[in-house]
Amino acid sequence: QDTDRILTSVVERAVNLLKARGGSIYLLDEVANRLNNTICYNLDADYASLSLKPGQGIAGKVAQTGKPLLVGNYRSLPEQITIHPGDNFGPVVALPLRWQGEVRGVLELIREARAPHFSEEDLHLLQVLAGQAAIALENARLLNEAQIKATQLGTLHEVNRIISATLDREKALRLVMEKAVEILQTEAGSVFLVDESGKNLIFEVALGPTGMQLVGAKIAMDTHSIAGSIAVSQEPLIVNNVAKDPRWNTRFDEATDFHTRDILGVPMIAFNRVVGVIEVINKLDGSPFTAEDLNTLTIFSAQAAIAIVNAERFTQTDQALTNRVRELNTLELIDRELNATLDLKAVLRLTLSSMLDFVGASVGLIALTDEERSGLYFQHMVGIAPEYQKYSQQPWPPDKGIIGRTFTTGRAMVAEEGQIDNFASYGRSTAQLCLPIILKEEVIGVISLERADGVPFAAEDRAFAMRLASHASLAIQNARLFEAVKAANQAKTEFMSVASHELKIPMTSIKGYARMLEMIGGDNLSDQQKEFLKIITANTDRMDRLVSDLLDVSRIEAGRIKLEMENVSIKEVIEEVVRSVATQIADKGLAVTVDVSPDLPPIWADYGRMVQVMTNLISNAYKYTPEGGSITIRAHTVEGEDNHHRLAVSVSDTGYGISEEDQQRLFTKFFRSPDQKVREVRGTGLGLAITKSLIEMHGGAMWFESTLGEGSTFGFTLPLKQPQPEKTPA
Repeated sequence: QDTDRILTSVVERAVNLLKARGGSIYLLDEVANRLNNTICYNLDADYASLSLKPGQGIAGKVAQTGKPLLVGNYRSLPEQITIHPGDNFGPVVALPLRWQGEVRGVLELIREARAPHFSEEDLHLLQVLAGQAAIALENARLLNEAQIKATQLGTLHEVNRIISATLDREKALRLVMEKAVEILQTEAGSVFLVDESGKNLIFEVALGPTGMQLVGAKIAMDTHSIAGSIAVSQEPLIVNNVAKDPRWNTRFDEATDFHTRDILGVPMIAFNRVVGVIEVINKLDGSPFTAEDLNTLTIFSAQAAIAIVNAERFTQTDQALTNRVRELNTLELIDRELNATLDLKAVLRLTLSSMLDFVGASVGLIALTDEERSGLYFQHMVGIAPEYQKYSQQPWPPDKGIIGRTFTTGRAMVAEEGQIDNFASYGRSTAQLCLPIILKEEVIGVISLERADGVPFAAEDRAFAMRLASHASLAIQNARLFEAVKAANQAKTEFMSVASHELKIPMTSIKGYARMLEMIGGDNLSDQQKEFLKIITANTDRMDRLVSDLLDVSRIEAGRIKLEMENVSIKEVIEEVVRSVATQIADKGLAVTVDVSPDLPPIWADYGRMVQVMTNLISNAYKYTPEGGSITIRAHTVEGEDNHHRLAVSVSDTGYGISEEDQQRLFTKFFRSPDQKVREVRGTGLGLAITKSLIEMHGGAMWFESTLGEGSTFGFTLPLKQPQPEKTPA
């Protein structure tokens, strides 16, 4: 509108200055190659709608020659009359409008018939006005271009901002394409992306009247198509009039009823890699694409490439993170389950089933080597053919097959058809993954996985399986060690039981014969003989206690101790034990204090075992307390964590006390402190271990407190007797 206003002002001023009837400004349409009457002042409407070819009529000749023209009588030109009759038109003056060195239009003035001709002075004045008009037009053009540039920059900034804020590839590409079509004023536009194979371009976004019909279509990435040529050459391309280009594939127009006239395409390049092509089609005003358009689209292609790379990286990162979280969750679950058991069969079953599920395999085995490393023994198998079952008992040679090579090299191996061991019962496996089980840099076994779906093991599967094998190796070794420890403990328990039984019989005989000799000899025995018999009796008693302790230990470990449960008064137990050791306590001059609550309820326990517990605690107190010391025995009720009352019993002494180092091993079987004072007292190191086990078998808990050089307190808590339901009389 600003341009029209300027030109109208120029024509109106020229008409008034030169006393003309009216005037026109013709502007050249370079695309259509026509001279259009753009501004018409004070002339009839038909004249205002004229559109001339270069060389046609007065204005056409001026535009063609670039020279001004003075005509004395409009109607003296037959050609001009055919264009417009021009009744009452007389003298005419026309001159070219130039800017940037090119004729861009024509300024024409017409006087009434019989009016004076235009003079050279009139022409000179008109040239001044024409120059002003050209300057005004150029300024308007520059302003218009500046506004367009500002709009483009604003649009590019908006696109860049939105792309930076989204990782949705489709949304970002559609926005880029929409803005490119908007700024370049085109009928349609497309974004092609290179597919995963790198051999094809796929329509990712297609804007235009029939764009949706093209989305998802493929074209080969080669020089036989325009888009393919752009991708292969990595160079932009302007094709005005595609009908003359042999690379244009007409099937797209035929399939969509869309007429493609001109194409501008630019490659989308990121990190020296072509990721796609962006194209715009047919400018709305029918003009051809220019270098300026190419520069603008290049900026959009760079933004589109950024959007693609950002989306790809996000997708890859997100997928990698999802996979990693899935792996970590799986490993955490497996670790938790592996750590919850020391059963070798359960560990192997869990490890193999987890691997099979994660990598999608259907056949698998775990083979472990023996101490001599003579071969591999198939410890757990899934889907394995019957002919391989024998290798659970006999070794698989370490130099045989993929599984053998994995064992000898300590490296994971992937094999495909023709190379795999094919342990499957149907013999159709198509891929095999073998993983070494490594512990302390030594291969202790191999995991073999096979699949028959024709899909190879991915690098991610191999990496996860390696991590799982690493996690499982320690659990497998721990389970094997636990099996060995269980076997050793079982052998030890059996030995202790047999040895205790075999020792008890001769000890009973020795003790019996010693007492019989003492009774028969009577006063006839010398003092030395009496002393010998006393030593024999004391040592057999000591051996008898040791044998009893050994038997208790073996029974506890084997779970063969049977408790004879009944109502037990702890007061009676304490009194019986104190009476039985009264002589030993008196011999050392120890003071004994018994503090038992008078209203203690009974406990549900084995009376004999409770006597054994109290005997162990009280005998330890007097044995490890020097002469003149004291022993305090207490029994009362306390409130437990479950808000139920419990019996609490403790035995305190003012003896030698126990060092902090020794306290860590106090309840270990056969442990005795290296302290010389302790070593002077005979003992087996089994009493406290047995006592703790017996208390725990009664549902109680053992505790102690000790300070070296000051004394110790050992105690336990037990649940009080639960009320028993009354029996209904028969």
